[in-house]
Amino acid sequence: MPLVEPFSAQILPQRINQTFDGKRRKQPLDLSQCQLMKMIQYNCDVENKYTPKAAVTCHEVLRVFRRCANGTTVETTAWEKEII
Repeated sequence: MPLVEPFSAQILPQRINQTFDGKRRKQPLDLSQCQLMKMIQYNCDVENKYTPKAAVTCHEVLRVFRRCANGTTVETTAWEKEII
């Protein structure tokens, strides 16, 4: 079971202003005021794992984050679809 249940990206700004137990943060975060950051990860597939010279195909996966002044960093990839 995940530590945090899945939720829609549309409610991300509200969810980041709650602690894990549902209480409001003392200092609310405004994602639009946080620094936009990007990172590229790679998702790779092996075509035939049991062949010594198997072909490996990798695709870039863009991840987008916001780093706020208090040090909080939030992945916002789904929330930022219009930026990507």
